[in-house]
Amino acid sequence: MEINTLWKTIIKLFGIWILIDSFSIIPQFSQTFIYMNADKDIEYLFYVILFFGLSILFYFLVIRLFLFKTDLIIDKLKLDKNYIDKKIDLNIKSSTVISIAIIIIGGITLVDSIPRLLSEIVEFLQQKMLIKEYPKFSWIILQALKSIIGYLMITNSKRITNLIEKEVA
Repeated sequence: MEINTLWKTIIKLFGIWILIDSFSIIPQFSQTFIYMNADKDIEYLFYVILFFGLSILFYFLVIRLFLFKTDLIIDKLKLDKNYIDKKIDLNIKSSTVISIAIIIIGGITLVDSIPRLLSEIVEFLQQKMLIKEYPKFSWIILQALKSIIGYLMITNSKRITNLIEKEVA
C-alpha cells in the first residue's frame, strides 16, 4: 500500500464519521425553533434559520471534501511528502480497510443509538403527551434514523465502499 493510499483511506474514514455525527444538528435546531416559538421574535428566527443553513452548508462541504476530494487535502497538507519509502508493507486493499471501518462505525452508531432511542421512547411514554406537544420528539427521530443508518452501514458496507471509492470530479 502506498503512503498516498493510506492517507486517502484515513481521510475518508474521518469523512464517514463526520457524516454520521452531522445528523445531530437537526434536532438541536428543531428544539431551538420550539423554544423560540414562544417568543415569536422574527429577527431571532431569521438568525436561527441563517445559522442552520450555514451549518448544513458547512457540513456538506466538509463531507464532500473528506469523502470525494481527498487528493486535494493530501496535496494542500503535503501528507505524502518527506517519506523515505513510498510504500508500506500491507497486503490489504484500501477498499477492504474502508469496508471494515464502515462496519465498525455502523456498529458503534447502532450500539450508541439504540439505548438512547429506547430511553427517549420510555420518557415519551411516561410523559403521556401527544407527539406534537412532546419537545424532544426530534431526538426520537434522530436516534431512530441513526439506528437505521448504523444497521444499513453494517449490511451494505460494500456498496458504501464502492460509492466512496469513486472519485467525484
